[in-house]
Amino acid sequence: MNAIYHIGHHKVGTTALQIFLAHNSYTLMKAGILYPKIEADGLIDFLSRAMRGGDELRLMEYQVCQPHNALAYRILGKEPGFEMSPLYKNVPGFMQIVRNVRTQIEALQPKHTIFCSEIFSNFGAVRPEMIDIAGTMVEESRMKLYCVLRRPDQYLASWHWQWLKFGRKSQALDAGGTEDYFDTIHFDYQKMLEPWLTSNIFKYQYIRPYSDVMAQGGVVQDFFDTCEIDLPETPFGEERLNVGVHVAFFEVLRTANHKFRFPKSKKLRIFIEEANASLDLPSKGDVELFGKDVRRAMYDRFRPIEQYLREVTGRAAFFEDLDNILDTRPLDEPPVRRDACTQLMALPAFDALDDKLRAHIAEHAGA
Repeated sequence: MNAIYHIGHHKVGTTALQIFLAHNSYTLMKAGILYPKIEADGLIDFLSRAMRGGDELRLMEYQVCQPHNALAYRILGKEPGFEMSPLYKNVPGFMQIVRNVRTQIEALQPKHTIFCSEIFSNFGAVRPEMIDIAGTMVEESRMKLYCVLRRPDQYLASWHWQWLKFGRKSQALDAGGTEDYFDTIHFDYQKMLEPWLTSNIFKYQYIRPYSDVMAQGGVVQDFFDTCEIDLPETPFGEERLNVGVHVAFFEVLRTANHKFRFPKSKKLRIFIEEANASLDLPSKGDVELFGKDVRRAMYDRFRPIEQYLREVTGRAAFFEDLDNILDTRPLDEPPVRRDACTQLMALPAFDALDDKLRAHIAEHAGA
């Protein structure tokens, strides 16, 4: 049996793969591909699909569609900042999860067992022995590691909103916020990756640039092709998820996180997310978030990491367009933000916000 660990990174389509695996779990298992469940709700979901003789789209609890996020949180245990997310309910203890997974493998005899979670990417930097713990989930298997990495400026532009949406208080990306990420796995890919590659667990190691994944048609197709898994015809395809909001709103929410308590800034974030698609805004990729000096600092700091990635993958260049980090985008962020907030103020839903949130948006609109 092959045991494949997809360890992320964040913001590379991991959630889309998880949802694909969950929605098609019965079809995949008939083809010898197991996406193991960790608790009763997941097992019941799979059993009901088997009894009906096929997969169907349905609403699923997080621990059902993204079970290995909960597994990763359980391994992280009580590490500061990694407590079990409240999104995952009634998660059993780690040894019970191991028993559940091994029982599924013994009963179903899959050719491939897939573990998939971007939370795995934290293990090496937090406590490398967690990688060994994760490896104990299966026995006597061909172990494969799959990881996707985005060019750091593109990654940070995406991750920064993820950080802000949960109420984090941070600096702006062009005023210290980017440098705050330099010593974390969100920039230092070597810190994230090296403990996995040197763990002596994974005989097969696939480290993929995000641009190559997209060229293959998306994370589902690339994952199956790269890991040499025959992808059967499935009733449901890959969905694009976690699209995020326009970068014009990063500063609006960032400053709200400093000004308001989380419940209020969360209301603002939800309003922005719901309004985002209805606004007439330029391409996100055309708006400059970092500035020339920060881009230079980012490029210089990342070059040794790029060299490491070349060495471990055997590629002449891991990010072939790495020099593009130095290119500032054509549109300055402040005027785009002012226009975006002016458009927000024209929406009927704007009047339903409380006075403080309306005033906050008006401030960013220059009103």
